[in-house]
Amino acid sequence: MVDNLANIFVITNANELVKIDSMGRFVGNYREQVLGRLQHISVENPMKIVCFYPEVSQIVLLDNMLNAIERIKLNGLALSDNSLLCRSFDNNFWLYDERNFQLKKINQQGETIIEGAWLQNLDQLNTQNINAIDLIEHQQMVYLNLENTGILVFDRFANYKNTLPFMQENRLQFANNSLIYKQDSNFYSYDLTVFESKKIDFKMPLKNPLPQQIFIINNKLYTLQNNRISILRTN
Repeated sequence: MVDNLANIFVITNANELVKIDSMGRFVGNYREQVLGRLQHISVENPMKIVCFYPEVSQIVLLDNMLNAIERIKLNGLALSDNSLLCRSFDNNFWLYDERNFQLKKINQQGETIIEGAWLQNLDQLNTQNINAIDLIEHQQMVYLNLENTGILVFDRFANYKNTLPFMQENRLQFANNSLIYKQDSNFYSYDLTVFESKKIDFKMPLKNPLPQQIFIINNKLYTLQNNRISILRTN
């Protein structure tokens, strides 16, 4: 994924986090030997990268050179391997607890301070076939991307609001007030203020097959396809 300074972050098959700068130069890497699989990263704050290891219910915070600066143990939580975690606007964390099908807010001491309702209580959600793909906060709303379901939207108190019917296979990206998503053979921008979608027309047409994922940062288009990242200008 790409942060707001156009740095690129990749989790390799060797469970290693690698950082590449906006010019394509290697910056650093980070690898934990004893915490299990690195399930999820959050790069909204470039000076405090969030690494989440659900097998041991632990968060590791990294500086901009990928040095570990803090470790936070999630108290009293036994999590499944597919649980997700991201940073919140107030420097706490949002956790999707897959074992309990529940959104929770965790403080910097690893304590649960908000618990949302159980997702299995939602009529449109089949909890027998849930695969969580991404969790992210944007403008004090929380977005949980579920495979074959859509994107569930919650407010800052973990109250469920609605589901966006966009089936996304990868991480979510927001640009200003819009959500970028892929559908059929095109990419679209969904305006979160007027609730309308618009096809994105690139000055340089994307080649088929379309990339699995795109990021648009500082007039540059980052595309991910077959474990290869390409950088193109959008103007």
